[in-house]
Amino acid sequence: MGQEKQSDLNKARVVDFVNQIWNQRNFENLTNLVADNFIDHSQPHTCVKNREGVRLYLTHLEKYINHYSVIKKISSIDDLVIAKIFMQTSLVDQAENAQKMETFEIIRMFKFKNAQIAEHWEIILSFQSNG
Repeated sequence: MGQEKQSDLNKARVVDFVNQIWNQRNFENLTNLVADNFIDHSQPHTCVKNREGVRLYLTHLEKYINHYSVIKKISSIDDLVIAKIFMQTSLVDQAENAQKMETFEIIRMFKFKNAQIAEHWEIILSFQSNG
């Protein structure tokens, strides 16, 4: 398969990962998108940084925070996909802060191996709060 076609497939897999795993918490597709030996470099050293760690992290997070990510720009270099993402968050229990919304501008990098996400990094570029 040509490099350009593989890059397009990798970008499509990142879109699927963000939409299906991050936004919809559809973990059934996690094994198709993420490698067995996946490493999440964005997690603190005390967290589980593998594929199961993604599920654990998002399951725990959704108890406290509503979040939704939108890919604003995506590109690739060889086996690396780089996505500029806007993530909006709010507290699950909004009783006290009904209008509080936070927006993060994030660069996420995904390294692919054998057509699966093998590694992940993130850089938070900016943060805004409306409350």
